Amino acid sequence: MPSNYRYLSFILCYVLWLSTGWCQVVDSFDDGDFTSNPLWSGDTGSWQIVTNSTCGAGASNSQTLRLNAPIDGSTSEYISTQRSGSWGSSQSWGFWLGRRSQAATNSNHSIVWLWANESNLESSTVDGYRVRFGDNSVDDEIVLQRVTNGTATNILTSSGSVKNALTDICFLVRVTRTSSSVWSLYTSALPTSNGEGAVASNAPSQSNTNISQGTVTDNTYTTFDDGYFGFMAIHTTSTAARTGAEFDQLYFDTSSDASLPVQLSSWTATIEKGSVLLRWTTASEIENLGFILYRGLAGKRLDRLVDYRSEVKLRGQGSTTQSTHYQYTDRTVRIGQTYDYQLSHISYSGVETFAGIRRIKITYPGLSWEMAHPNPFNATTELKIKIGEPRQITLEVYDITGRKVATLLKGNYPVGEYAITWDGNSQQGKSVASGLYLISLFAGNFRLDQKVLLLR
Repeated sequence: MPSNYRYLSFILCYVLWLSTGWCQVVDSFDDGDFTSNPLWSGDTGSWQIVTNSTCGAGASNSQTLRLNAPIDGSTSEYISTQRSGSWGSSQSWGFWLGRRSQAATNSNHSIVWLWANESNLESSTVDGYRVRFGDNSVDDEIVLQRVTNGTATNILTSSGSVKNALTDICFLVRVTRTSSSVWSLYTSALPTSNGEGAVASNAPSQSNTNISQGTVTDNTYTTFDDGYFGFMAIHTTSTAARTGAEFDQLYFDTSSDASLPVQLSSWTATIEKGSVLLRWTTASEIENLGFILYRGLAGKRLDRLVDYRSEVKLRGQGSTTQSTHYQYTDRTVRIGQTYDYQLSHISYSGVETFAGIRRIKITYPGLSWEMAHPNPFNATTELKIKIGEPRQITLEVYDITGRKVATLLKGNYPVGEYAITWDGNSQQGKSVASGLYLISLFAGNFRLDQKVLLLR
C-alpha cells in the first residue's frame, strides 16, 4: 500500500475514533494479505484477499477477505488472530459481512468470532462468543452465540432478518458488551433484495450501525484477556459455495460504547379491539429526547406516524438507569391491511437510532366479510357479512370520485350472518352508470374496502 494511503487511512480512523469513541482496527486487510499486522493462523490456504468486493453493489479497492476453499472435501474453514493483554471489563466489536453468489443456508453460513479462548476455532474444547449468519429458516437472522466446549448456543437472535435465498448482499454489524455482561446487537440497514448492502470499505461506527437488533444478559464468560478473534465459513463443495463468504473491517475496543441513548429490552406490536397497540420498554436511557414511530404498508416506504414533539407520551426520560415503559395506540388502521412499524429514538445531539421493524395484519374480532359475487356484475351483486358480537355497522358504496351513491346497512346489528345485495338499478329511483365502485364497511373507527365493477 502506498505510504500516503496508509497515512490517510490512519487519519480517517483517528477522526472516526474522535466521533464514535472507538476505532481500533484489528484488520481491514488494506495491506493486501494476512501474513502480518496482525498474523492470522488456521486454514490460511483456504482464504484470499481480493482487491474489489463483489457483494452488494461492489466496492473498489476494498481489499476484502474472501473464502477460497480448495476442492478437498472440507466444509469448514477458519482463520484466527490473538490480541494479547487485557480486554478490559467491557468491549465493542464491529465488522462487515458479505455473501456472494451462494445464498446463506444452514450448510453455507458465515461466522465471526468475537472472542475465543484458543486459536483453533474448530477445537472440541473451544469456548467463546461469536456471531452467525445463515440457516434454513424462512429468513436469515443475525445470531449471537455462546460456545462451550465447541458447542454453540443461541443467546440473542436479531429482531430484523434478511429474506431467505438472497445473493450478493452485505451489511455491517456492531456488538457491545457492558461490564455487567449486557450484550447488544446493532446492524446497518439489512438488504431486502439481491445486490444490496453496505460497502466493504466502510468502517463500522455508531452512525452507520444504528439499528438495534436486541439485547441480552449473559455472564457465562467475563474474562477475555489474551483471547482470539476469528472468521469462519461453513460451506458445501460447489464453486459458488467455496467462494461465497466475504469479511472485512474488523474493529475492536475495550469500551462498550455506552453513549447510545437507549437500551431497549422489549418492542412489540399487538392488535387490541381492532387497534394496533405499540409497546416498548427501555432498560436505561442516556440523553434521550424521545421516540418516533414510523408506519407503512408491508414492504412499502415507512412514513412518520407520530413523534415526541406532538405526543407527550413519547418524550424520553433524559438520562436514567431505571426501566421505563412506553405505549402508543394506532387507531387509524384498516381491517385486512398488513402494516410495518419501526421505532426510533433521538439523542440530545440529534442522532437517530432505529429499532427493528414489527409487522402485523389487522383483523377485527368477530367481524368478517366475503368478497362480492358476481364481480364484475350487471345490475346486482351480493356479499355476506358475519358478525360475532353485537356492534354498530355501516355499509356504503362510493364512486371513483369519492361520492357516496348508496347506504346498504346502518345501525346496531346482533350476532349473525347477513347477505346484502346492491342493485345498481334502484338507487334513489334511478340506475347508476357503468364503472368502478368501492364498497366500504365501517365498524367503529375501522374501515374495510373492496372494489366492484358494474358493466351494463
